[in-house]
Amino acid sequence: DVCSSDLRELFERASQMAPSILFLDELDSLAPRRGSDSTGVTDRVVNQLLTLLDGVEDVSSGTVIVIGATSRPDKIDPAIVRPGRLEQNIYVGPPESTTEWSDLLLKISRGWNLKPDSMYIFADGGEITRIVNDIPRLCPADIRAAFATAHLHAVHRTLAGDTPADSIEKIVIEIDDIKCGFMALRSSLSESEARILDNSYRSFRGNRPYLKAGSKPDIGQLKTSLR
Repeated sequence: DVCSSDLRELFERASQMAPSILFLDELDSLAPRRGSDSTGVTDRVVNQLLTLLDGVEDVSSGTVIVIGATSRPDKIDPAIVRPGRLEQNIYVGPPESTTEWSDLLLKISRGWNLKPDSMYIFADGGEITRIVNDIPRLCPADIRAAFATAHLHAVHRTLAGDTPADSIEKIVIEIDDIKCGFMALRSSLSESEARILDNSYRSFRGNRPYLKAGSKPDIGQLKTSLR
């Protein structure tokens, strides 16, 4: 768990290493709405973060850019995203075309031991790309789960063959394994959950434009008291 002193130390280190970028992942767990617990610990952490973002602490010796990321902006304390703090909001949604899905599939596939000739099924218009493009509400976590299922299928196939279990050094995932994993693919996000998140994102974006994959957001000059 993060405490106020941890945050202060983090900002101090960022200042000492300036120019630097301070990336706060899962911001909703670091700075949830105040009053969400009965201990007051959360409130103290959020208050400390607000103080640091306002530049009250001595962290202005160099350029420190603070970036936060979250999938649940509705859970963040509203004061965090007010002007002068994390005021520039950019929404990055899921892929919306076979080209975008192909790009995501190829990136995730690099983390698995695939046969080289299997990569064409992830190309734009490839069989797997068409499958995932037709399934609504998919997210990158669902894609990783499909690859994990394909890997498990490859393990079972290899162990069922003539190769001794103790001589298997690295499982190779073949096209049939991949098809097996992706044919069983289903979205982990229900329709009702998707509607709730969509409303949350719409409120968070306000009038800001949706950021398409590969496009550059027009966010202007970053303004913060830490610069």
